[in-house]
Amino acid sequence: MIAKRVLTIIFTLVCLPTTGALCQNKIPPQKPPLLTFDDLKRNDGVEGSFRIENAYVIEIHKCPPCPPAAQCKPCLGDYLVVTDNIDEKDPLLIKRLKVFTGTPERLEWFA
Repeated sequence: MIAKRVLTIIFTLVCLPTTGALCQNKIPPQKPPLLTFDDLKRNDGVEGSFRIENAYVIEIHKCPPCPPAAQCKPCLGDYLVVTDNIDEKDPLLIKRLKVFTGTPERLEWFA
């Protein structure tokens, strides 16, 4: 009876690490799609996570909090404003896009 328990424990100790290693290697993490400023300009229905190539964040907008039982001004939602040319000095010539997000503070920066 003791020998059977010892064999069971040894079998479990040998198999568990192997099973964990197989599970970790089967499903590789997927990167969000890489989009350009022009891709975003053409497609207004992008949903989910994505990466933006050659775009610069020029504004982060968060809706102000509204106290309970108060009538507050409607807010569009939280969004980022991005541009493709950070060097443009004329405000009328700066191309801007609003990227709506529920968590603008959760930006991930890639160099």
